[in-house]
Amino acid sequence: MRIAIAALAVAGLLAGQAQADTMKNCSAAWAAMAPSAKAKTTYPAYSKICLAKTYTVAAQPPAGATAQCKDNSYVTTKTHAGACSGHGGVAKWL
Repeated sequence: MRIAIAALAVAGLLAGQAQADTMKNCSAAWAAMAPSAKAKTTYPAYSKICLAKTYTVAAQPPAGATAQCKDNSYVTTKTHAGACSGHGGVAKWL
């Protein structure tokens, strides 16, 4: 019985941490939105959508990235030649 209670307590803590991480990501996505996109909604409405289990926040490219590869990784290359080799090729140039 004690083990079951302890397991439930640990599961609750882990769920709380995941929720906080999701809220942190939603907040960062809101901050990065263009003003024109923010004008179409409110932060509470956006948060409700963002926190839904089926919603995913698009990852921001790392600083200095020049291309996104077809496997969703990013590269920082000065030339186009060989960019994303071994990653399926270039999906888009940034």
